[in-house]
Amino acid sequence: MFGKKIKIIIAHRGASAHEKENTLRAFERAIEMGADMIEFDVRRTADHVLITHHNEEIQGKRIGTLTYEAVERLAGQKGFHVPTLEEVLVFTRGKTRLNAELKEEGYETDVVLLMRAFLDDSDFALTSFNEASLGSIKSLFPALKAGLILGKNFHREISRVEADFWVPNWRALDDTFFRMAEKNAKPLIVWTVNDRRKLKRYLSDPRIYGVITDKPDLAVSVRREVVSF
Repeated sequence: MFGKKIKIIIAHRGASAHEKENTLRAFERAIEMGADMIEFDVRRTADHVLITHHNEEIQGKRIGTLTYEAVERLAGQKGFHVPTLEEVLVFTRGKTRLNAELKEEGYETDVVLLMRAFLDDSDFALTSFNEASLGSIKSLFPALKAGLILGKNFHREISRVEADFWVPNWRALDDTFFRMAEKNAKPLIVWTVNDRRKLKRYLSDPRIYGVITDKPDLAVSVRREVVSF
């Protein structure tokens, strides 16, 4: 994942500035726009179906208490389809690399085994805010790339967290953070960057490996302006 010198552009939940997030259409648009990778959220239903959905609830009901059929029925009332992880893998296979964000603990192995059925290890990464999930992944699957997501106001020791790279919110970036990343030899992928000025700044910064954005079309355009291929 970190072999390229070029800055990578990761579509946040697909091309979510243009289509409903975490849907096949959002993923299709991201591919069309030239994103290098697609980030999406993974949750598990009560009947153990792995799905792509950001929020813990859908129409006020917790996804973890619903069957996949019930999730689909509620989503259909709002006019969209919640894809399963397997659907995403079938749909995107051979078209792009993937970054699956695990929203909860307990199904790390299921996600990895399913993704490995469709992809080489070099074609996907896993990320999470949850340190326990990352610990499980690196313990069971040490060859896989796993990243720790950090909010804008994180207040915890992160140098000992088992992660290959860090995914900070752009507001967390300051000299202290950059020094910490350098000291721990952690590549940085910054989220969520949608402003042209910030995209230009981060895509020009040698300390940053890539950006996560709702606007992969804009990011691709800015990268052409600032990055030498």
